[in-house]
Amino acid sequence: FFDIRIFRIAELLAHAHRLYMAMGVHRRSKIEFTLIHNGFAGLTLDVHNPRRLLYSKGSRSIENQVTTSISFSLAELETDFVGKLIQLCEPFFMLFDFRQFNREVYEDLAKPFSDLTA
Repeated sequence: FFDIRIFRIAELLAHAHRLYMAMGVHRRSKIEFTLIHNGFAGLTLDVHNPRRLLYSKGSRSIENQVTTSISFSLAELETDFVGKLIQLCEPFFMLFDFRQFNREVYEDLAKPFSDLTA
């Protein structure tokens, strides 16, 4: 489900932010963040929340794995959380007919994690 995947990655980013802050990592220090999505060959993309429209399920993924790495500081994550979320998610969705979602979809799914400074 694309919406659960976005939500879980947002949750992971927020958790990493809290962890690094608790460890005393300086807000300007660069962090290398790598996600490996594995086991998707032959699967199609779907939606969990029926109120979200997925106009077509698209084709099956022929690739089994995609790895995405991005580098950012905690301060950058605080000011551009959704942008970092998109950078991490988009390569995964490319497995499914190069699927892309509007920024508003990411913003809506990231709402519970939007205030990293709290």
